[in-house]
Amino acid sequence: MTFQIAEEWVLIFIPLFLVWAFVVVDILRQTGLSTRAKWIWVPLVTVVWPLLIVYWLTRPVQGRALSQISADRNYPQARLVDGVLDHESGRIDDEQMEALKASLRHDRP
Repeated sequence: MTFQIAEEWVLIFIPLFLVWAFVVVDILRQTGLSTRAKWIWVPLVTVVWPLLIVYWLTRPVQGRALSQISADRNYPQARLVDGVLDHESGRIDDEQMEALKASLRHDRP
């Protein structure tokens, strides 16, 4: 009976540990978070496990950072980012995406 209880705890804590490790690595790799925010989030998600979910729901998403690049339309990278986001959302089809990539290749010096 005690062996079965131990197995159940292992089945609970190993996935929790993996999620915790993934979140801590994600926090440390985030470029959108200040050092102060990282110093706050890591101990919080270590001590209070439900904050893992809070962090995961409120973390900066890479797409948001990329869309900030597109504020300046003069850069080909910004046009490419806009095109990729439009393509992923279904606003442009494969043909239009290929045309955009071809036009960006011709814009190179």
